[in-house]
Amino acid sequence: MRRPACRRPAGARRCGLGASALVEVEVPALNADGGEAGVTQLLDGGPVPTALFCVNDLTALGAMRTLRAHGLRIPDDMAVVGYDDVNFASMLTTPLTSVRQPTHRLGEVAADLLLRGAGPDGAPAQHVEFQPELVVRASSGGAPAPAAGAVSPPAR
Repeated sequence: MRRPACRRPAGARRCGLGASALVEVEVPALNADGGEAGVTQLLDGGPVPTALFCVNDLTALGAMRTLRAHGLRIPDDMAVVGYDDVNFASMLTTPLTSVRQPTHRLGEVAADLLLRGAGPDGAPAQHVEFQPELVVRASSGGAPAPAAGAVSPPAR
């Protein structure tokens, strides 16, 4: 099902886009097969976008496989960004740009909040925010992919 990303119009406006520039595609599963299905829907449903932001890196992996199967080049024809920055993201044929969450810090703070709330007096609810990090790689047209067989220079 294709539908406008109606929860994101303010973000689109901040980037100088109209809300209609964003299309949200529901995927049947949050894995590579879901990413393949979502991109197939997108490619069969009208104008092809220039970029994808995937719900996680696994759906991005499936999306990238489907884009290539349709003869589209990443990022030349369509840029792809994932979310989670899983360990394989940098190892793909076209390394995946991804949003990294501070997972270790998230776990520390969650455990601390749970332990403080488990005491006899309990702790008041807290709102905690974390800053994600955009890890730019070749899939978004950012950092170039290393050439095949390229060797990095030794660290100095």
